[in-house]
Amino acid sequence: MDAIWTLHVVLPSGRSCEVKLSKQCTVLELKVAAQRLLNQNLLKLLYAGTLLDASAQLSSLGSLHGETLNAVVQVVQITATREAFALWCHEGGLITWGHPGCGGLLPLELRPLQRVRRVVASFHTFAAIVGEGEVVTWGYGRCAPPEPILDCVEVCASGAAFAAQRRTGEVVTWGEADFGGDSSQVETELREVVRLQASEGAFAAVCGAERRVVAWGHPDFGGVTPLEAMQPVKEVTCLCASEAAFAAVCGRGRVVTWGHPHFGGDSGAVAAQLTSVRHVVATCAAFCALRHDGSLVAWGVSTCGGTLPSPAPTGVASLAASNAAFAAVTERGVVTWGISGGGGDSSRVQPELYDVLHVVASARAFCALRRDGAIITWGDPNYGAAGPSSAAAVDRGHGRWTLAASERAFAALSAEGQLITWGDPDFGGDCSGVQEELLKL
Repeated sequence: MDAIWTLHVVLPSGRSCEVKLSKQCTVLELKVAAQRLLNQNLLKLLYAGTLLDASAQLSSLGSLHGETLNAVVQVVQITATREAFALWCHEGGLITWGHPGCGGLLPLELRPLQRVRRVVASFHTFAAIVGEGEVVTWGYGRCAPPEPILDCVEVCASGAAFAAQRRTGEVVTWGEADFGGDSSQVETELREVVRLQASEGAFAAVCGAERRVVAWGHPDFGGVTPLEAMQPVKEVTCLCASEAAFAAVCGRGRVVTWGHPHFGGDSGAVAAQLTSVRHVVATCAAFCALRHDGSLVAWGVSTCGGTLPSPAPTGVASLAASNAAFAAVTERGVVTWGISGGGGDSSRVQPELYDVLHVVASARAFCALRRDGAIITWGDPNYGAAGPSSAAAVDRGHGRWTLAASERAFAALSAEGQLITWGDPDFGGDCSGVQEELLKL
């Protein structure tokens, strides 16, 4: 008969549990049992300061009977293609759900994917940096690089192409050429890259000590390197992209735009106002800049948010954008504008939009997280605006949620590691099939 060991698992808060199980069990089985007792998922276990291998048998670690193990909560992030989600623990594992052909099903040859450092998404494909900088992809067509890519520190996605930044500052691109998958024409300029950004069909990189911009991809999507007074755009601190244009925040907070003029690539009408800008976000065809004094400047297609509401919001703390509307979190609540059915009309839920900490958006709906843990949604019901059950929103999280959105669904992970989703099941709105996998992450 197998010996039964008693082990104590303690969280940093001091909360603990006692687990009794066979010494022939694995560390993973111990972790799952402790998580259920503590009502806290996504733990990793340490003994005497050493991280324990989840696959190891307890008996192989020496005599642990009566010992105390420390448990820490892993850092978790979520990202999405248009139809699927990926949730991963930094330097840990990953789970996916949603449309199986668009990233919702991790291929068998990649399982289990471990030591995940970064995950990004194109329209239908995921790319992850794992281990010492290897890039792996899965989803529609896989969009795999033509040869192994190693030593990467960052990866960025357009609609159907990827750009990976190596530790040396060089960039490797692959995917559809019309979406920026071919950077050969600017290869000599792509040196000492420090930042990457993408529209749907092009990429922009910030390079060198001068922080100059280099762009490539489809010309109609911003794939032509911009010039300012016949000189390269320099001193770039922030990049943002709409569907087919870019905005760069440069020295002293001025903004330079390029790309398709019908998608916000022409900011001439508001150029004098674009000073002291600290952040820019975009819908599909408009931009909105947040200035250091909390005021806003918008440009692009008016119906997609390119014209501010009257009176214009002031005291803005943060901005979010769906494909069709903007949401500004202010001292008094949330102000929205743009296409009403795309999240631009929040009148139905205005009384509930107070003490808002964070806002995310699907293609045509918004989700706001309140300080008390409540989740408020508005916009198109077919894009996740129907929201989660009120019980799920109130009983879990206590204001500490990680939120993400695909095109038509939302995902929320509580501080306790409880995952809820809502919206179109074909776009990741149903995570019931991965709840057991979540316990093992």
